[in-house]
Formats: sequence, structure tokens, C-alpha cells
Amino acid sequence: MDLSRQLGFVIVALVGVRAHQKNSLDAGGIAAALFLGWLHALHPSRTLLLLLAFFFLGTAATKYGGEIKHERLTTDVDERERLAKAGTPAGKSLLTKLPTAAPRTAAQVICNAGIASTLLALHLYLYRPTGATSRLALSTRFQDLLIFGVPFQYAASLADTLSSEFGVLEDNWPFLITSFKSVPPGTNGAITLLGLIAAVAGGLAIGILAAITIPADSMYTRIMLLLACTLIGPLGSIIDSVLGATCQQTLYDPSRRKVIEVHGGGRAATPKEKVTKKDAGARVIMGVDLLTNNQVNILSTAIAVATGLAGIAAWVKVFGGSKASL
Repeated sequence: MDLSRQLGFVIVALVGVRAHQKNSLDAGGIAAALFLGWLHALHPSRTLLLLLAFFFLGTAATKYGGEIKHERLTTDVDERERLAKAGTPAGKSLLTKLPTAAPRTAAQVICNAGIASTLLALHLYLYRPTGATSRLALSTRFQDLLIFGVPFQYAASLADTLSSEFGVLEDNWPFLITSFKSVPPGTNGAITLLGLIAAVAGGLAIGILAAITIPADSMYTRIMLLLACTLIGPLGSIIDSVLGATCQQTLYDPSRRKVIEVHGGGRAATPKEKVTKKDAGARVIMGVDLLTNNQVNILSTAIAVATGLAGIAAWVKVFGGSKASL
């Protein structure tokens, strides 16, 4: 095993230790992250850097503006109003009492890295790539499309993460993507201008990193990879919003003026089912109970990746590919 792969294994292990220390992943999440990370480290196309970029940028975005997010999404209305009367911002007052974010689960890890890992596993099994034979070409060859799909996955996943984490920081309420009506922060399918800008930035960030690090046959291939990721990032976020608005229920508690969020990306219990006493007054305000949040995430990412690969194939057919692929 070459030095770069050994270094990759060590980095993934260190990230796993750090995730345990920070409680950002539960036991199952750490196991899934280690397995998928080591799979990325095995591949010579340096896609582990994309996985690490998604993890660290997504984690940083989740932590950014934590006080504001806590005030808007989780602070009880009575406490918020009491603090407002006292002239104290709720987020600042509760800074020392902010609850620790629930650790991510294995299902969430798989939703955010499973498609890319599957594509890499197929590429490893079918083509046994080495450093000298893993150069990406703009072509319709299956071996190239498999590698294109990896940054496409992370562009869509990071764009959706940044859109959600930064969108909630906008002062105005978001609007529903299917009706353009204002809805409470946290509503499935809600979007904001700040969230859309963040989605573009997420796709662009992955595109730049992929274009620089993934071995390619020409500058033309690198530029097309960057442009494709920049487009696929916000596309994946928009698809996620459409699926969230139509195929996922949103529960809202009028007494606390907040959307009920579910740990682990599962489905929320409806008012007819067992819910906590605190959430007993919740009612369904949006969507149909067809998909969980995890299912929406992985389905929207899969659609975005498939659309991106179809776009690459169409471009090559109309305008031609890179010279090395001809």
C-alpha cells in the first residue's frame, strides 16, 4: 500500500476520534464514517479530500450562528417573550444553556456519502485503478462517469447542508418552494435567498476542490467538472426542497411557534401517534407522509447525480469530449 493511502487511513481514523470527542457522530455514525472514509482512501483519485471537505464545512455551517438557530427553532415562546421584555436577546441569554446538538447517525452518514462510496466501490472492483490509470476524462465511458458522480454527490450534499444551515439565519421567514407562501423556519421545502446563495457556494466549493485534486487528462475536463458541480449543487438543494414540500410531513406546534425536528433524519410522529407531552399540541401543516428526511436527502442527491451524469453524456455527444477520451 502506497504512502498516500496509508496517510488517508490515518486521517480518517483521526477524524473518527475527533467525532467521538465532539459527540458529532454516534457509535453507528462513527463506524459508518470509518468504513466509507477508508473506502475513499483506497481510491487513487483523491476523493477522500471531497469527503473531508463536506464533513468539515458542513460541521462548521451547523455550528455557525448557533445562538440564532436555537432562538428561532428551539426556544419556547414564553421564554423568548420574557427575555424580549427584559431587553435581552434569547440566544445570548441562553448561550450557556444551549443543548448539545444530537450526534449524527449511521443513516445520515450513508445518506451524505453512500452514493459516492458506491460509485467508488464499483470503480475499484471493475477497473482496479492505479495512480497512472485513474485520470478522469470528459467522456461517456462508464469508468469516467463513475468518477464524475463522486464530486456531484458531494456538491449536492454540501449545497443542501449549507442552504439549510444558512437559510434559517435570514431575518425574514422562508417561502415554500411549491407555493411561494411564507412558512415558519424549519418547514420542509422552505427556501430563502440566503439559502440559495449558500447552495451555489457549496457546489462551487466542491467543484473547485474536485477540479484541483482529482487527476484529469486536461484543463478542459477540470473546467467542465467545476462548472458541473456548481450547477448540480443548487439543483440538488432545489430537488430536496421540492420533495420535502410534497412528500414529507411538517409538524408545527402553535403554542411554541416552532417546527418539530426529528433526530436522526427519521419521520415525525403525527398528532394521532405517540408524541412527547411537550409536542402534544403539534399539527400537520405541510406535506404528505411518504418519505423521511433521510429518504428525501438520498433521493434528491441520487436525482441530482443522475441528472449531472446525463448532462455530461449529452454535452459530450453534442460538443465532444476531451482529446484523451476520443
